[in-house]
Formats: sequence, C-alpha cells, structure tokens
Amino acid sequence: MFGSFREALISIGAKILLVILVLSFAVWGIGDQLNFGAGGGNTVATVGETEIPRREYDAEVRRQTSRLRRALGDALTDEQLRAMGVNQRVLESMVQSAVFVEGARDLGLFVAEDTIAREIKTDARFQGASGLFNRDRFNRIMYDNGYSEGAFIEIFRADMMHTQLLSGIASGQTAPKTLVNAIHAYRMERRIAEVVSIANKKLATVAAPTEGEIAKYHKDNAARFTAPEFRDFTLVRLQIEDVLDEVAVAEEKIRAAYDERLNEFSQPERRKIKQILVATEELARKVHGELGSGGDFDKVAKETAKADPASLDLGELSRAQVPLPELADAAFGLGKGAFSQPVKTVLGWHILKVTDVSPAKQSKFEDVRAQLKNEIAKELAVDALYNLSNKFEDSMGGGATLVEAARGLSFKPKRIKGASRAGSDDNGKAIAGLDAEVLRTLFETDENTDSALVDAGERGYFMLHVDKVTKPALRPLARVRAAVAEALLRERSAEAAGKKAETLLGEIKSGRSLAEVAKAHGVKVRTSKPFTRTGEGLQSRLPGDLVAALFSARRGDAAASQAGEEQVIAVLKDIRRANPLADKEGVARIAEQLNQGIGGDLTAQLAAALRNRLGVSVNQVAIEPASRP
Repeated sequence: MFGSFREALISIGAKILLVILVLSFAVWGIGDQLNFGAGGGNTVATVGETEIPRREYDAEVRRQTSRLRRALGDALTDEQLRAMGVNQRVLESMVQSAVFVEGARDLGLFVAEDTIAREIKTDARFQGASGLFNRDRFNRIMYDNGYSEGAFIEIFRADMMHTQLLSGIASGQTAPKTLVNAIHAYRMERRIAEVVSIANKKLATVAAPTEGEIAKYHKDNAARFTAPEFRDFTLVRLQIEDVLDEVAVAEEKIRAAYDERLNEFSQPERRKIKQILVATEELARKVHGELGSGGDFDKVAKETAKADPASLDLGELSRAQVPLPELADAAFGLGKGAFSQPVKTVLGWHILKVTDVSPAKQSKFEDVRAQLKNEIAKELAVDALYNLSNKFEDSMGGGATLVEAARGLSFKPKRIKGASRAGSDDNGKAIAGLDAEVLRTLFETDENTDSALVDAGERGYFMLHVDKVTKPALRPLARVRAAVAEALLRERSAEAAGKKAETLLGEIKSGRSLAEVAKAHGVKVRTSKPFTRTGEGLQSRLPGDLVAALFSARRGDAAASQAGEEQVIAVLKDIRRANPLADKEGVARIAEQLNQGIGGDLTAQLAAALRNRLGVSVNQVAIEPASRP
C-alpha cells in the first residue's frame, strides 16, 4: 500500500523526471551553457527568467538518493550513486521542467488554483475507503517523499502546464499515406511454407560418451554444472492481516461512509428495450399502424421495416445509458409491453417497445455494512501497521536484533535456508513465499547484515537478516554425472543431425522433393498458415532465423534450422502481399504509431527551440557540493 503511495508521486509529478529525463539526455544534453566561474552561489541553473535554487536542487538530490536506497538497499555507496549520475539526472529534469513551464507561460497558459485543487481531490490515490479525498493519505504521500505542501502542489501545476503545452503538438499529427502503406506492406506481408521437422535421433546416431569424455566435458563446461550462490536468512513480515483483528471500526464511521457513497449503492430503474429504426416518417407511421392492429413486433420489423433482427434488441438499459435523450424520454414513459409513437432523431425514425422493467433498487445499510466495515478496517490497519513499522525500526535502532524486535511486537520471524537468486533450493524446487522483492533485497544485503525495512505495498513491510552466504561452487561429477552425460550426448547428436540436415537441404536444392525427404525419415510434410516476419500466424513456432530466411527467399527456395531436439527444413510455397484496403484496422494501428512518433519528434524540437530562445545557464560550481549524495 505504501509502495503504491510512493508510486503515486512518481506517476503524478516524477514522470516529468522520467519521460522528459530520457528524452532530454538523448536529444538535448545538459551542456547548453556551463558556468565554471568561482563562487558557487545559491542558483544551480537559470532558464530564461526562472532560477533553480540550490536548496531545491539539494532537496531533490536527497529525495532521489533516498528512493534509490529504499529500492536498492542502504548499502548503496556514494561512489555508486555518483556513477549512476543521480545529480546530473536531477539537474536535467529540473531544467527541462522549467523550460516547459516558461514556454507555457510565454504562450499565456496557466493553471488556476481551483483546477489544481480539483485535480488533487479527484485523484483516486488520495482517496480513502469512502471514495472521497483523504487528507491524511495525501499528507503521508507528501511527507514520505520529503515535500512541503507548496512544493508538492507545484509538481501538479508544472505537470498540468506541460500537458497544456504539449497536448496540441502531440495530437493531430498525420503520417504520409505512402509511408503508412509502405510500412504496412512490409509488416503484414505473409508467407506460406511446407515444413518438415525431423528429430535429431532419426537423422544421426552417436555413440555413448566414455567416462573420460564425461569428465572432460564436466570440467570444460564448469559454469553449466556450478551451483548458484545460496543464502540462509531470517525474514520478518509486517502484514495487514497481523493487525486487522485489532482494529476497531466505530459504527458511526460505517454509517458515514454509507451516507457518503449512497449513489454507489443505488441501482436505477432499468428497462429491456427493442427498437425499429426506419428512414422516413411515412414508413414509421405504417409500422406503428401495424403494431397498433396487433402485429408482432419482430415480424413487423422484419417484413415491413426490413430490419435486421440482430439490430432490434437494445438490451437492458438505465435512463442514463439510452444514447439519445428523446429515446430515453420515450422508453421510460412506457409501461411493460407497450410500444411508442414514432420518435424522430438524427438517426431516423424510431419505434420503441419495453419488454421488461427492473425497478430501481437501493441497497440497505445492513446489506453493505460488512463490506464497508472491512474496507474501513483495512484503511485503519494501514495506519496501524505504519505506526508499528516505526516502532519496529525504533526497536532496531535501540540495539535489538531482528528477531528480538519482531517478537517484541508479536511478529513471527521465519528462518529460510539455502535460497538461490531464483528463489529455489539446491534441488531446484521453488521455496514458498519468496517474491521478487524479497529475493532482490536478500541478494543486495551483505552477510551478517540487516536489510532496510522494505515497504512492500499491499503486502505490508518486511526486513531480513542474511545469516550465511554459500558462494557458487562446481557440483561434484559424482552428483551430476547423469546430467553431464545427457548434455554431452545431446550436443553431439545436434551437431551430427545438423550436418545431415545440411546434406538434405543440398539435395532439395538439387531437385529432390521435400515429400521424399519426409517419407524417408518417417515424418509428414505440414503446410503452414500464412505468417508474418514476426511469426504471427504460425500454428507451431519456427526458429527465428528460419522465418527470416524464408522472407529472403523466392518461391521454391529451401532453408533449414535447428529447433530444440529437431532439425527443421522448409520450402517457401507462396507469398501473400499485404492489402491495405482489406486491413483498415492494421493500417490505422500503424498510422497511430507513426503519428505518435511524429508528435514525439515535434515535442523534442519544441524543447530544443525553447531552450535556445529562453537560454539555459548551469552553474557547475554550485552543483559540485550537492553532487555528493
């Protein structure tokens, strides 16, 4: 949960520090104008009239450093952080953000305070179980990431100004039709091949390896038979379930949540509606007259209106779901079984019939009380667990061991022996309960060392202590002899079979048919479905190099490749050129991809132009002290 809170910050504001960051390094670089003069100063960079204060830069470096250490472990050294270029990435992201904000202001764009407030209050990540804005949750995200409220709101403002500035550029771009069709022709061309797959053992027989050969293969391929690093560790999890039973939910809190979410528990009246749609009023009147004379709705629709039976049923709809207001008024003014007068809309003339009515329903408080109580309890449990995590860290900071701190708060430590980086034991069996985050933390923590307390999102928190590290070691031949012998035999078999397949390929190119080759080895020729360059359309996968060879071939040409324990030989049977007129959806997808690419290029050009017009000056001397995380 808390992980998702922190991700909220990144998705809202720090996407500026990610998307723009990647673009900026690739396109603009940091060296617009470097100032190496003496004196340092309180400004690290100037963009037009905007100065980036040293204190904001320092604070952002600390925030990014803290995030990296939370993600990668406290063992991350200052030298490693410098090698990762944290300070340069922070500077560039702040500069580029300022460039876009200045550009937006120059064009007269702004974001009103009430617009920012509305954006924050309607953001689901800041809402509680009631579905409304939760000030405590907002504050927790903000403070956990080291922002003041003013700075946090400025992230929203900058992001919204960027969106205003760039939305007009990113939309409305159209790639030339000739380019779209050319790419469509390349991507969607399909080919058909006749294929035979022959097991290696059918093509070639090899002798069993000797003991000496097995021993040599074991030694020469030591990496293949080396056990990975294993770690013994103690794991403590702090989970919502551990505190949920201790959380008391006041009845008035449940009632308040019900009242706030009343609309959520209301189901409006719904009606099953049929319609007959015709083009003219004259025909509509005729249809209506026949229905009034007792005609069957479906029969009149088919025989008089010539309507497709599949188009008659609109389904069960609420008033809000009926697509046009005039139709909604007509349908919800009818009783069950009745049909309407002809109704004119922009689509034509409609005659509606209501076949069933489901009355409006309001879920009673008692019906949803348990659901609301559970949701509120989980929200309160998040806060309780957060407080316990702080007590846990305080206990550790006071000198308690991991096990002592856990037992002091009634959490149960778990001892796990011999876990590999993949989460399996020495026999290759998966160890239960080891998710990717635990494994990553385990292998980033030194022996006889505690990890940091890791926020695992909805899974709560965890901390571990690495008790023992067993370094990778070559497994004894006696233990892996069978696996070594099998690997050597497979390798020799594949090599011999590959040579035989090349011989067969030469024979096919000299005129022998693929069917003859297949019959001689007891297999059948199969004809593939039409497939693309990526292999889309194949019933069974072909090796990538074989697909590529077939797309470089002419009709009748042959190619071969190895696939696992088989040799695959294929002959190109047919070439199906792409037809853009018959694949409008495919053409549209390619056009959209190209349009997005054009939008990205224009965004990059705008950024470069703004930097040149506004002027960007970087005070390199002022940066240096903050470059030490």
